[in-house]
Amino acid sequence: MRKKITFILLLFFIKIIHPMSLFANSIALIPLYNGEQIHDEILKSCEYMVKEGFFASRRLYPLTFPERLNIKEFIKSEDYGQLKIVAKNYGASSLCLLQLDFDSGVYSLRIKIIDAGSDYLFKDEEKIITATLPSNLSLKGGRFIAERFSKIKLVSTTKREGGILTINAGQWHGLEIGEYRTNRGLVKVTSVDRFFSKIVGGDINKDDKLEFDLYADTSQFIKNINKKINENTARFYSQEEQLNKRRGSAKESIIATCVINQGANFCLPGYGSFLSMDYLGIKKGECDVSGALAIATITALHFLLPLHINDYKINFFPWIKDNDKENRDQRLQYFLWATIPLTFSVSYYNQLSYNYHKQNLLPPLFSMPDETAAVISIFIPGGGMFYKGYRFAGWSFYLSELSLGGYTFYNWGSRKGKMAASALVILKAFEIGLSYYMTPSYSVFQREIASDKKEPLVSFNLYPEEKGIAIAFGVTEFF
Repeated sequence: MRKKITFILLLFFIKIIHPMSLFANSIALIPLYNGEQIHDEILKSCEYMVKEGFFASRRLYPLTFPERLNIKEFIKSEDYGQLKIVAKNYGASSLCLLQLDFDSGVYSLRIKIIDAGSDYLFKDEEKIITATLPSNLSLKGGRFIAERFSKIKLVSTTKREGGILTINAGQWHGLEIGEYRTNRGLVKVTSVDRFFSKIVGGDINKDDKLEFDLYADTSQFIKNINKKINENTARFYSQEEQLNKRRGSAKESIIATCVINQGANFCLPGYGSFLSMDYLGIKKGECDVSGALAIATITALHFLLPLHINDYKINFFPWIKDNDKENRDQRLQYFLWATIPLTFSVSYYNQLSYNYHKQNLLPPLFSMPDETAAVISIFIPGGGMFYKGYRFAGWSFYLSELSLGGYTFYNWGSRKGKMAASALVILKAFEIGLSYYMTPSYSVFQREIASDKKEPLVSFNLYPEEKGIAIAFGVTEFF
C-alpha cells in the first residue's frame, strides 16, 4: 500500500516538475548516490561524462532526474516496470542507472540502460567499467556511451498534420536540409528545428518508424577522451613528474640512453644497463639476467665475428688493412663496431621494459605512447616494441635488422647485398608502423584504457621463393 501511494505521489510531482514538453527519444540519468562525499563526487563526474557521451552520439537526449523524485525503493526492489512508468511520465523514453563501487583499489561503474518505449527498441543492457583512477573511470563511462550509440542509425517517429509530415529528429540529431536514404525510400528534409523536422517523399504512413542511413560521428570525442586517459595514466604511473623537475622527460631519457647507459655498458656490457635504470627513477629494480647475458655475448660478437670467420688471421682493428683482410671483411668490421651503441641501447630498453612490467610502471613520455614508440624505432632496432612492453618482438626486430645490416655490408654491391638492403628497409618500415599502432602491453595501461572496441590485427610474413623473398603484409579489421 505504501509503495502504491509513493508511486502516485511521484506521478503527481512529475506533472508539476516536467510537463512532458520534451520530445521522444530521451534518456533519464539516475546516479545512485549513497551520501558519502567522495563516492558522490566521483559518481557526479561519471554522470557528467556519460551525459557528454549521449550528447556526442546524438541519439538519446540526456535528462537529469530531479533528486526530489525518490525512486530508490523501485531500484532497490528492481521494479523496473514502475520505474519505466515514472520515466515516461517525466518525458524520458529510456533510463540509465549509474552505480559506483570500490573494491581492492579498483573503482567500478555499473551502467544499466533500460528501454521504456523509445523509437530505437534496443534491449536492456548492463556494462561494468573499471579503473584505478577516478578521473579515468568517468572518461571511460562517456567513451562507452559514445561508442555504443554511434553504431545506431537515426530513428524517428512520423506524425502527419494537414498533409505535412513531421519527425521527432532535428539539428541536435545531425539532420540538415537535404535528401536522405531511409527504410521507407528517399525522403527530403525541407525544414529543420532543434528537435523536429518536416519531410516530404518516401512511402510513409502516420506513426511509422523512419530509419535514416545516418550515424553520429563520435571519433573526435573518443579521440579526445583517449588522449586524456593516456595523460592521466602516464602522470600517475610514470616517473615523468620527477624527470620534469630536472631537464624534462625527453632530455633525461636521451641522456640516460646515449650517455649514462653507454658508459655503464662500456665497463660492464649488459649489466651496465641494469645499473643505469636508477637515473630514470626506477628504484630497487630487478636485473633481467638472461637479457644481460645475451647482450654480453652479442657485444663479444661485435668484435670477434669478422676474426672468427677468417680463422683469426685478420687484424682486430677495422681501420688497419692487412693482406688477409678483404674489403668485405673490413666493411663488416666497420658495421659491427659502429652499431655497438645500438646494442647497448637495446640492452637498456630491455631492462627498462622488464622492470616496468615487474613494478607496474610506465615509461616517460607515455602520454603520447604511439608517437614516442615510432620515433624510438627509427633510431633503435626494436626500440619502439621494447618501449611498449613487447620484449620478444623487440629482440626479434633487433636481431633481424642487425643480421640484415651486417649481411648488406658484407655483400655490398652484389645482388645479394641489394636484396638484403631492400628487405632491411621494408622490415624497418614495418617495425616503425607496428610500434605506432600496437597497444602497449603494460597491464596497468591496458586496465586503464580498456575499451570494447577491438583493435585491428597486423600480420607480417616472409616466404622464400626461387628468385627471392615474397613479403606478405595483412591487416584484419573487426566489424
